[in-house]
Amino acid sequence: MGAWLFAISLATTAAASGQSPEEGQLARFREKIRQDMTGIPNYTCLETIERARRTPPLNFMPADTVRLEVSVVAGKELFARPGGRSFEDRDVASLAPAGAMGAGMFATFARDLFVKGKGTLRYRRAENLPGHSGAVRYDFRVKKQESGLQLQVANASEVVAAKGSFWFDPVSLDLIRLDVYGEDMPDDLHLEEAVTHTDYARSHIGDSSALLPKRSELTMTYSSGLTYRDVIEFSQCHEYRADSTIDFAH
Repeated sequence: MGAWLFAISLATTAAASGQSPEEGQLARFREKIRQDMTGIPNYTCLETIERARRTPPLNFMPADTVRLEVSVVAGKELFARPGGRSFEDRDVASLAPAGAMGAGMFATFARDLFVKGKGTLRYRRAENLPGHSGAVRYDFRVKKQESGLQLQVANASEVVAAKGSFWFDPVSLDLIRLDVYGEDMPDDLHLEEAVTHTDYARSHIGDSSALLPKRSELTMTYSSGLTYRDVIEFSQCHEYRADSTIDFAH
């Protein structure tokens, strides 16, 4: 029915109406998250996507489960079938049966938000999240002409404005959560809401420590009330390694 294609170039111009409780905290977080995002192309993970749909007044009913390998190649989020030999530069929706599919939760959301230079931020407050007390929350907003948030529903495709929030740990400065909402969506998409929630965690893979998405949820609600939901778990992450040897015996 639709696909969520997210290639925003948001990133963060600190236009803070609220002031950060500690001067320089946001700058230190941004430097750290840039380093984390730079390392993401070194990893590939398995996406397990539990898809469901709801027609009011019924609750969500499971639809199917889709599994894909995901990685970032040449700055673009690409997918492959599990055990496949190569990642394919093609629409993620073409790799699964009909239904809602999303792309961007593995790396594009966070990379474009924190590495590129558009959009505005506002400090909100410290909030308690599961497993994290006093997490620092910022809200962001990006105008349509600055955004690359593309929503595709059937044959209709539109770039829309985006808004949302992110939270980070005040001590480790690790990103904890990123929420993104489509805003001012045109009528031809027939969408009331399009939103993703992505949780992050630091993983130890071999000798490396990487900040990677752990879980993401995509929800698309149509004007009719029909809602599609994808719950994505990221697991079995691996690091790419290239080893070289020189043999002087020949």
